Amino acid sequence: MDTAIQTPGIGDNFPPSDIELLNAHLKEKNEGIEGRVSELYEAAHRVPDIKDADTADKVTVLIKQISKAGSNADKSRKEDKAPFLESGKTVDAFYKPFGEMLSKAKKVAGAKLTAYQVEQRQLADEAARKAREEAEAKAKAEREAAQNEVEKQRAEKALEKAANIKAADSSVRTNYGQTASLRTKTVFVIEDRAKVSASLLQYLSDDDILKAARAVHADGVIEIPGVSITQEQQAVVR
Repeated sequence: MDTAIQTPGIGDNFPPSDIELLNAHLKEKNEGIEGRVSELYEAAHRVPDIKDADTADKVTVLIKQISKAGSNADKSRKEDKAPFLESGKTVDAFYKPFGEMLSKAKKVAGAKLTAYQVEQRQLADEAARKAREEAEAKAKAEREAAQNEVEKQRAEKALEKAANIKAADSSVRTNYGQTASLRTKTVFVIEDRAKVSASLLQYLSDDDILKAARAVHADGVIEIPGVSITQEQQAVVR
């Protein structure tokens, strides 16, 4: 793809963007690389089935040239990218203290709000418990004192209603539209890896399993249940 800057048309007063300038710079700096890559790409696809040593020698040389071209291109890429990586580090370093301070500030304020909401939830739960007990006691007394079936059914409904009394909502709702409510979070900590159930494997991706298999194989494990380990030969040109 041609990444050169297009000549502005009549009435076009917009200067080239930073990306356009960068593309033009890269193309000029690495002039010839596209042609070389295309040349090697096409040469590789013209390679016939190897029947003799002379052809094998030529293909070996070609592979070496491809590897060298790849190394040169990657070297240029790293050189061209280095200033941007440093710029990125500078930007990250500038904003990092802000993020750390705000994260700590949120944690401190959040802890105070959590303590308050936990207390309010406990008070609401206690109030609901007392209300249930009082309502249930009253309903039971009315049921025992019932003179007829109608009064007894009325007492039964009151008893059922009393059992469903719930704690008042302890969420915080500001006049500006923000809300805060308690959330129960489940925390997982591995205390003994040897006891971790094998059933967890069903939740691991194939990549996760193969990564673990390579790791244990590198540690000397020859056989891994459920994973085949074979040897594959491949020509390597250095």
